[in-house]
Amino acid sequence: MTATTVNMAAILKTVYPNGLPKDATYKDNPLLALMPKETDFYGDYKKVPLKYAPNAGRSSAFSTAQTNASNVKNIAFLLDRESDYAVAKLSNELILASKNNAGAFVSALKQEIDSAQQNIANSAAQAVYGSGSGKIGQISATSNVGTATITLANPEDVVFFEAGYKIVASTANGGGAVKSGSVTIQSVNRVTGQLTATGNWSAGIGTIAAGDFLFIEGDYDSKMKGLAAWLPSTAPTSGDNFFGVDRSTDVTRLAGWRGDL
Repeated sequence: MTATTVNMAAILKTVYPNGLPKDATYKDNPLLALMPKETDFYGDYKKVPLKYAPNAGRSSAFSTAQTNASNVKNIAFLLDRESDYAVAKLSNELILASKNNAGAFVSALKQEIDSAQQNIANSAAQAVYGSGSGKIGQISATSNVGTATITLANPEDVVFFEAGYKIVASTANGGGAVKSGSVTIQSVNRVTGQLTATGNWSAGIGTIAAGDFLFIEGDYDSKMKGLAAWLPSTAPTSGDNFFGVDRSTDVTRLAGWRGDL
């Protein structure tokens, strides 16, 4: 009999590559990286004053300027905090078993902690674009929620989903309530924007429907206010209360400019 790699497999070694395992998760968050970070937020609120109009006492006639004199217009945003947590759970046995290069490719403790920190960074990177609602996607109008697989209305939102995430749904993108129940993501198709759950979506969330907005469990209306909140697509109207400020008094200066590009 000719000796082959099959019948002589017992003497062959398993060869492992050098270095740490490759990481295919998302790591680059350009906008978040560009934003300055403050680490001295003490007390209940952070008061951020802003001048949005000069005094009005100006006229070609001196007496009129005197009569119409008024003070500078100032407002102050009263910023508060939003919490965000990532938890890593390991057994002591695993920590010890993966402590050195002889026992593991990478320290399980380091990998889990680093991953939790990256998860927080990715959460913040998504939130800086959002409205604070926590929405990470929307079910497309043509999806069948009676199956395990749905398609996102915007396939590019697939970057916000990971296998293992527990997802809840709502008909409202903030300002409402989540529906009863949840589903767990089993797999993600990053080409088609499809999400497959561990069971039918309607089995996990009884009243779920095409067009519903999707959130990581616990995030609904609990994320930091990002660009979509500070620069809303719809101009604020009278009575707007954004961190204590009615932005309708000067919509452009206090809530940005809206236009088609």
